[in-house]
Amino acid sequence: MFGIHPFQLSNKVAVLKNLIEEYRTRLRQLLLELERLEGLIILDTILTLHANASEAPVGSELFIFGTLNAEDGSPIAGKTITVYLDDRKVASFVTDRLGLFKGSIKIPYIYKPTISLFAEYIPEAEDRGRFRSSRSNVILLRLMYKVPIIVAWLNSSEVKPSDSFEVSGRIIGADGIVKMIYVSFLGMNFNTNVSKSGFFRIILGVPENAPTGRHEIIVYSKPHAIIAPASKLLEVTIFKINASIIVDIPKVVWGCCQMQVHGKIISKELNEHALTSGTIVLEIFDKVLRETIEGGDFSFDISIPCYAPTGYITMKITYIPSSVVYEGETIIEEVLLINPLIAFVPVPITVYFVIITVNSLLKRVRARQNVASETIAIEKSEITLIHEKAITEVTKIYLNAIQIIEDLIGVRRKRSDTIREFLDRVGIFLGGAALAFEELSYMTEAAIYGEIEPDLELARHLLDQILRWLT
Repeated sequence: MFGIHPFQLSNKVAVLKNLIEEYRTRLRQLLLELERLEGLIILDTILTLHANASEAPVGSELFIFGTLNAEDGSPIAGKTITVYLDDRKVASFVTDRLGLFKGSIKIPYIYKPTISLFAEYIPEAEDRGRFRSSRSNVILLRLMYKVPIIVAWLNSSEVKPSDSFEVSGRIIGADGIVKMIYVSFLGMNFNTNVSKSGFFRIILGVPENAPTGRHEIIVYSKPHAIIAPASKLLEVTIFKINASIIVDIPKVVWGCCQMQVHGKIISKELNEHALTSGTIVLEIFDKVLRETIEGGDFSFDISIPCYAPTGYITMKITYIPSSVVYEGETIIEEVLLINPLIAFVPVPITVYFVIITVNSLLKRVRARQNVASETIAIEKSEITLIHEKAITEVTKIYLNAIQIIEDLIGVRRKRSDTIREFLDRVGIFLGGAALAFEELSYMTEAAIYGEIEPDLELARHLLDQILRWLT
């Protein structure tokens, strides 16, 4: 038949059957892929929202309704719609067969002029591959409530620690609903009852450790149903009575002697009346002296060490009040200390007279004499300052000269140096300034030990010469 051997025909038919079966398999796979692609089509959704009013009292019920449709307009039934007020979830509804949802929501007690109302649909489970989420139009809802007014005042705008003061006032427009007024002060909270007519009064105490300065007092009421919260800001100044230390100390003191320090604590706010009590702390050298005072007056008897070098000594005086209503104070005083036993070894006064006489005639040509030094016993009762102010001033000038020499030459005065020893050590470095410094040194010795009033104008001139020669 057909001139084809039956065996060959059988083989060709078998090949054809396999080919047909292969195409059938490919076709089934294509159909399955088409079905899968059809299932992946995601439909857009349209969500609408409506309310039966554009304003509502806080705490009331508001009726809302809306629809959920596919992009082709067909309703989507059985889907959950969530309703929000200012991003706060307030209710959920399920659409019916017409895609409609409706119901009432409760307006929360939010005290602000307007609030945003909207709905949202988010697909769940099997709907996630079928529908897209959607959000409705936003309804701006005006809220209705009453805002009371708090009128408040203080019986004193300035108070001290441990004082008490009164906050009084009235709340208006609360319709008798507000029964309590709250007060916040320095991190503390208080409350007081409100009368039927709206008046209130509360007494506050200032803590002893309260910081000074201006502080806020917030008087406020809490919300009650349709009554909104209200507040009133007040300010009070906490202050302490400023104290001043008045001290009487000598301008110049001597080594190995006693120094009397007298003083009192006053306050201009109290018409300079002495304060009642407290502690005075005096720091000098390496000593800390304390005295408890009553009535404001104090006194110290200080022994000046014999080893203390000549120069300015610092005295720190601190007032620590015993009452929190007073402000403490610290002052720093300086006293010129002259110690003839360490800082100055006396040179015969005649040397000074020879120098100034020869200088006036020979223009700084000096005739020197070898004069044996004698030890002068200095006792406390023999120390008298005829011209205290002049002696203090010439000593200042001399110390300024030492400071200039130390800064510009680099040679430091030792604590044990006498005037002569320091002069001998630095003289070779002073050049043209040596004569001026030498004369200033003699002048200082003569003023201190000979009670001879120094020529301050000449002393300043010598200091100026030293400065000009060295710079």
